[in-house]
Amino acid sequence: MLWFEITAHVPPALVDAVAAVMRDVAPGGVTVEEPVDILGPEKGFRVRENEPVLVRVYLPASELGAVLTEDLRRAMEAFPQVELIAKPLYEQDWAVSWREFFGVVDHGGRTLIVPSWIDHEPRPDQLVIRLDPGQAFGTGHHETTRLCLAALEEHVTPGMEVLDVGTGSGVLAIAAVLLGAGHVHAIDIDPIATEVATANCETNGVLPKVAIRAGCWARTTATNTGS
Repeated sequence: MLWFEITAHVPPALVDAVAAVMRDVAPGGVTVEEPVDILGPEKGFRVRENEPVLVRVYLPASELGAVLTEDLRRAMEAFPQVELIAKPLYEQDWAVSWREFFGVVDHGGRTLIVPSWIDHEPRPDQLVIRLDPGQAFGTGHHETTRLCLAALEEHVTPGMEVLDVGTGSGVLAIAAVLLGAGHVHAIDIDPIATEVATANCETNGVLPKVAIRAGCWARTTATNTGS
């Protein structure tokens, strides 16, 4: 199937605003690609600051796609400094094309994130999280995830009940259980994320202690759509 890849070159200060506009138009959501330097095999990447960020959407090459493209063009008139570039694109395996950028994440604590396709020998005192984030947020490379891991290591006690809002890949839910939590409630508004989180929890053997829900917390406290 043929798609159009629409890319906006966005100043860092406008990324959130532009992504929100593009998300309203594109049925498949947006991707945000920061400028990076590749550090080498299994070493991940380093973000280059103060350079334009690429915000992308993918629209079908159809009558609907043409309408959505025009809607997007009009919406982006609010950002005259942002350039839009479109190119045709055939479907490919999106789930694995980014793997070259994702390496082992060792934040210096007890937990270690190891991509499921990499062989890595941890230290004897490390708790290993085997992770395949797919299209969900939570690879461990972002500072927010690393800070949350450090906070979990400091505050989780045996048997504790934990709430993971915006679970993404499920990395924090997995970490909480490995650190001794008795049960984790994990929620995310993205159903793809809940599928990814479920698979990762199963891979790490923690699924019996994690209840994964799609939607908002207020709407999902009574209904468990995962395991």
